[in-house]
Amino acid sequence: MASKQANPEDLKGPLAFMARNSVTANLLMLLFLVGGLILSFQVKQEVFPEFELDFVSINISYPGASPEEVEEGIILAIEEELSSMEEIKHTYSSAYEGFASITVELASSANNAKSLQDIKSKVDRVQSFPQDIETPNISLIQPRKEVISLMLYGDANDKTLTFLAENVRNELLAYPEITFVNIAQKKEKELQVSVSSQNLRNYKISLNEIAKAISREAKDTPSGTIKAPSGEILLKTGEKKSLANEFYNIPILHSGNSTPLYLKDIANIEEQFEDNDLYTQFNNKNAVRLDISRVGKQTPIEIADIVKAHVEKLNQTLPAHIRADTFNDSSQVFADRIELLVRNAFVGLTLVLLLLGLFLDLRLAFWVTLGIPIAIIGSYLFLPFTGASINMISLFAFIITLGIVVDDAVVVGEAIYQKREEGYNRIEAAILGIKEMCMPIVFAVLTNIVAFLPLFFVPGITGKFFLQIPAVVVSVFIVSLIESLFILPAHLAHGKKKEKGPLSFSLREKTNKVLQKFIQNTYLPVLKFCIRYKYFTFASGLASLVITFFFVLFGLISFTYLPKIDADIIAVKTTLPVGIPIEKTKELARKLQDSLEIVLNNQEPKDIIKGVYTQIGKPIPGGGHGPSGFEGRGSHILDMQVLLKASNERNISGIEFAKQWRESLGPLPNVKNILFDATIGTSGGAALAINLSHYNTKELEKAALELSEHLNIFEGVYDIDSGVSKGKPQISFTPSDEAKSLSISSSYLGKQLRDSFYGAEALRLQRQRDEIKVMVRLPKEERNNLMAIQDIAIFSPSKAEIPLLDAVEIQNQRAYESIKRVDNKRTMQVSADVDEQKNNSNFIMQSLYKDFLPNLKEKYPGINFSLEGQQREQKESIDALKVGFALTLFLLFSLLAIPFNSYSQPLVVLASIPFGIVGAIIGHIILGYSLSIISLFGIIALSGVVINDSLVLLVTCNRLRQAEGLSGEEAMIRAVQMRFRPIILTSLTTFLGLAPMIFESSMQARFLIPMAISIGFGILFATFIILLIVPSLYLILDRFFPFTQTDKSLASKF
Repeated sequence: MASKQANPEDLKGPLAFMARNSVTANLLMLLFLVGGLILSFQVKQEVFPEFELDFVSINISYPGASPEEVEEGIILAIEEELSSMEEIKHTYSSAYEGFASITVELASSANNAKSLQDIKSKVDRVQSFPQDIETPNISLIQPRKEVISLMLYGDANDKTLTFLAENVRNELLAYPEITFVNIAQKKEKELQVSVSSQNLRNYKISLNEIAKAISREAKDTPSGTIKAPSGEILLKTGEKKSLANEFYNIPILHSGNSTPLYLKDIANIEEQFEDNDLYTQFNNKNAVRLDISRVGKQTPIEIADIVKAHVEKLNQTLPAHIRADTFNDSSQVFADRIELLVRNAFVGLTLVLLLLGLFLDLRLAFWVTLGIPIAIIGSYLFLPFTGASINMISLFAFIITLGIVVDDAVVVGEAIYQKREEGYNRIEAAILGIKEMCMPIVFAVLTNIVAFLPLFFVPGITGKFFLQIPAVVVSVFIVSLIESLFILPAHLAHGKKKEKGPLSFSLREKTNKVLQKFIQNTYLPVLKFCIRYKYFTFASGLASLVITFFFVLFGLISFTYLPKIDADIIAVKTTLPVGIPIEKTKELARKLQDSLEIVLNNQEPKDIIKGVYTQIGKPIPGGGHGPSGFEGRGSHILDMQVLLKASNERNISGIEFAKQWRESLGPLPNVKNILFDATIGTSGGAALAINLSHYNTKELEKAALELSEHLNIFEGVYDIDSGVSKGKPQISFTPSDEAKSLSISSSYLGKQLRDSFYGAEALRLQRQRDEIKVMVRLPKEERNNLMAIQDIAIFSPSKAEIPLLDAVEIQNQRAYESIKRVDNKRTMQVSADVDEQKNNSNFIMQSLYKDFLPNLKEKYPGINFSLEGQQREQKESIDALKVGFALTLFLLFSLLAIPFNSYSQPLVVLASIPFGIVGAIIGHIILGYSLSIISLFGIIALSGVVINDSLVLLVTCNRLRQAEGLSGEEAMIRAVQMRFRPIILTSLTTFLGLAPMIFESSMQARFLIPMAISIGFGILFATFIILLIVPSLYLILDRFFPFTQTDKSLASKF
């Protein structure tokens, strides 16, 4: 072919400068590679993204108070103060025995730090709090960063294990790499002063008076400073006491010159753990658990390796009857999941390379493929500004970009080689090629970025969890655009002069001959048929859209909010009737262990468990017990965690194992609620959760019970909780007429009874890390004996003694187990989980809203209901995505209308989006996946990627019509012939880059696969639409809006 000479004016500008100066281009490439690599080592590593929650937790302890007293004395006052704050979205309040928990959900626009301070100020302003409450604990709820747990367990008592745990904590903190170790669910130490009711009567002294005497004598009092000539001297009065024996000789009563009455004469003084029902076991042995967490940029693997090595040392020094072991090692989860994603990324990259090598010149394929690592590594220059880290979500985001980032490089490379075939030299071909494709590439990348923008604004925990996907993808796209415009042309402009062209090797020659034969003999006849019957073709496309959306609208393909992420740890959360004896709870724990053994015996291999942790008295942190993850304290709480071996060491998933375990238990008549959870990651709560509110508590309970009963008719619904509980028996005391005649008021009576049973706090001691209460109360045998009440004496302000039974009027009642409130209203939440293999939570909710809930509202006038849990978060997320998607379509239309200078041509380009959605849905059907919110993320992202091929096709068609005066049909057929290979290549590279993830069988990656399916199958299906229906639509619109009128549009300057 004869050589050509370019117009000198066309060889000017920044793009031409970079194409000529390979040194500058290479330095820019090194900046991305070297700078990105350096910064990549500074990025923190974690299993899942760390993010700030929009929740403020208010916890206030009110020891000895009933839930009603907690509600009236604490919650109502706080809710009233907070009601004027506009930045509050919802408030969730729970009143338990001796404890108030309020979770404040902030609006997404709120400044969390400022809102926290405002809430603290509001709470501080409350003047009506009861005197006996503890200091309010107000803080932003932060996701836990635990890396690994260390278990100390064996045949030892709590005191021994706690002492060892404190020593181990100090040893671990001595490592510079470890900065945070917490003794989980630690029993607090207490110095107990027990005085019998007989001694109180003998000496006519109250427990409160004894507490005040201890307070006077057992602590130091700063007494000022003397400014002596030699320097300042501090003064101190008193004798600080810390150990039990130091309290023996505290004088309690003085009587003239006689020997004073000392504390040791009337009380038993000993140091014990606080009186509660907290009980922990590991592998059926008494245990203490230490949680080691990551701080800042510490890596999970680094911390876990240190802890494992320390455990080996411990087992060499600990007594034979006590052992140490690790539990719930998230570093292993991190390593396994990162290895899975890296492996998929490597396979995807290899497939992309092989595909490019089949069709492109070896040198072109190399430089095009090099754009992938340049874009990914270079993105680390921007990632620190987004707060992204190396985790499972961000690595998946990189996989998404694998096949997409080569699209613009393929288009540029093809254009440059086309110019060389036309006779231009290397440098001129590079300059003319990049200038020709500059505008479509810029707008193609901008449309890609715009399509991912809605993912930045998904509300709630789900949005924060997946926020790093758009952050990573946008960073990669920006670097990829720079690489395609300023680096790739320079690489293609310089090199060996002797070269045959893009089809140098026989394999590529054969591949391209086969492709050209397919185009000429198969594709073009089909295309001409479609163009000839363009209205029929377009109608057929619309029919496919209608049929596909019919499948979705009528539930033929189900929608699940979040796919379940299989976990290696199974959490069992159980709630029994409040006040149940702890032995009954331990009996249930043994039953759970026995049923666990039955399930294990049915497995092959049987040895698939690393450890079993049991905790009674407090929930194990991690949610599942109310809005703030708290469900009171007491013997009615039983939680277990079973750690399974890695998924490749067993033949059963965690979800299936939990299901078999639950089924093996059979009916549990004394259990209020039991939940088996074998999933990790983001969760909006129970699959079904409906809050009922009513001004009449009895009517509210009836409605809640009726709704929970109705849920039993649905197949696959389990772990139904009505939210109704009888609570503990309660004895209410009011002063009798005789007591009132002695000036004994309700508050005076209540104070003495509280001191007797809960205790009078004398003072608090600080001993190293521990704060120790000194409590004065009746002995345990009197406090725990109902008949002993008759021996208690009440003293009037004038020291007159009156037996308790004469001083009070008694009324037997039943206290609430807990009181729940949402947005300042008493509520009851009816919740349940759904087996997605048997039913779908959305179908169940539709049925409830259609029939049952309207009838319930009619039956109980004044009742209101609202969605909670996953249903509420699903609604909020989808509503946000609807708005985001609409805005995305408008921005895409605007980005296309500007260069085309047309209102109709962008519609042709955008027509590929609904057909891409069809492909995404078909992909889910073929692979057996339900649609989910993750699928919708992929569909929205697809909308920007899928239009790029249509954009390039229309640009080429317009140029041919304007340059050569061809008709619309002739220009379109020529354009499709010219762009068939790059369109096929860009689509296949996108699909192949995601293919390993799409067909990944591991349960660990299953929750990410729907997004990969949406993008991969969407782009694959849309390609055929672009090559057949888009030309037809182009010509249909050309009949009504002739494109020849756009000669002066920016499209002509592409």
